[in-house]
This record gives sequence, C-alpha cells and structure tokens, in this order.
Amino acid sequence: MNTFQLISFILEAVVFICFTIAVALTPNLFTGRLERFGLNIEIRTKSSDIIERILAVAIAIVFLIYLTLPYIKDIPLLITGNFQQTIGIPENIESEDKTLFEYVHINGKEIEYLFTSKLDTHNLYRIKYLPNTKRAIFTKCIDINNTDITKNIGFPYKLFLFQVAVILGIIGSIYLLLMSLKYLGYKLFWYSCIAFYPISIYKFIKYGLNIGTWVTIDSVGFVALLFGFTSFIFLLTFDILQNRGKIRADVSGFLSQIVGVSNIIFIVMEILN
Repeated sequence: MNTFQLISFILEAVVFICFTIAVALTPNLFTGRLERFGLNIEIRTKSSDIIERILAVAIAIVFLIYLTLPYIKDIPLLITGNFQQTIGIPENIESEDKTLFEYVHINGKEIEYLFTSKLDTHNLYRIKYLPNTKRAIFTKCIDINNTDITKNIGFPYKLFLFQVAVILGIIGSIYLLLMSLKYLGYKLFWYSCIAFYPISIYKFIKYGLNIGTWVTIDSVGFVALLFGFTSFIFLLTFDILQNRGKIRADVSGFLSQIVGVSNIIFIVMEILN
C-alpha cells in the first residue's frame, strides 16, 4: 500500500473541496474588495455585490469541473475499494518540471504518483488506481515467475479509517490553533522550534548514517530541515518588511503561527516514522 499516495490524495481532495465551497459562499475571499483596485467606493451597490457573487460562482464552477469533480467521483471508490487494476511492466516513466507528479505509462494507461513512483521499467508491477484522477493507491512488485499474480490484495479498511481519523484530527487541531492566534502570539512558533530542530537534525543524521544517502525526499529529517530553514528565511524577510512599514504588523505574526503548526506536524511525522 502506498501510504504517502493515499494520504496526499485525501489532503488534496479536502483542499479542493473546501476551496471550491469557500469561493462559492464567500465572494470577497477570492475577488477582494473593489478598493484594492484603486476604486475608492465607500458605499457598495447591490450591482457590485451581484457581480462579485456571479464571478465567485463562475470560478467555483470552473474549479469544480476541472479540479474538484474528479476527486469527488473517486472518494466513494476509495472508500469501497473499487479500484481499477493493471498488471505489467511500465513502458515509460516521466515527470514534468511544471507539476509535482510523476507519470507512469503502463498497458496504454497513464497513472499518476505525487513526487515519485519509485518504479522502474524492468520489473513487473500490480497497480491499483482511481479511475477519475488516475492516482495510484496500491503498488506491488511481482515476481515474473510467480503464477499467482491476479490475487486481489484487498483494501485495508481499519488502516484507512485510522489514517482518515489522524488527518481529520490534524485538520481540526490546525483550525483550533488558527482560531487562537491572538492569544498565542509568537509563543507557538518559538516553542515548536525548540523541539522541531533537534528532532529533525537527529532524524536527518540517523537516516544518512543508516542508508548512506543524505539529500533525498525519502528522509523526513531532510525535508523537515529544508522546510524549517526556508520558512525561517521567509519569516525573517517579512519581519524586515514589517519593521520598514511595508506590510501590516499582524502579517508576520499570522505566518509564524502557520509555520509553528507546520513544525508540530513535522514533529509528529518524525516521531511516527
């Protein structure tokens, strides 16, 4: 079972569905106020509100058709385990610079993996994927000499429900933390950093010594440190802009809380990995 692919699919589905609903129900969330375009309008007219709502609904429909709808169609198939299956040797494996996906061409089908599939063009594989998004969920390398290659792997309901519960718990925790920003200030960011960097450095060194490869996305410690240093430089830049009066004072504080929550998620991933 590709746990990473399963979790990433669920997160993508949640993000696309929530974003589509938010755009449709909250026009100002996407279109913004007319004043931002240099129009100093103190009294908003009904026509401007109607235009914003029509624009928001139109954008939501586009997102629904091209991005969200395939995920909505595949969610029931994911829950029931009604996957498409193909068995064969990949003819071609390619990735594009503009996307985060790797595309595996096998038996005339194109199947998607987020970041990497870890497959090659020399082995025989059984791949179970979702038909609408073409996302691979299960991948198994098969011995070519094994005659029992059509045996159904089955769908791990208990593990799936556990992972869904963990994801929902993380999303709920993030929501509660974001709601309490005004009470936490920068405390969450600094407290999370105290635990985040030592654990990440330890995981990075341990993986490098055991595997022999230091710079790889398979190392949770490396990915966490890359995120940590990048976000720290990002926050430092915003803090400088805030001190110069270029941005509002609460922007860097809000972003620091986002980074703090992300640090906590990485800490949990590093402990469970």
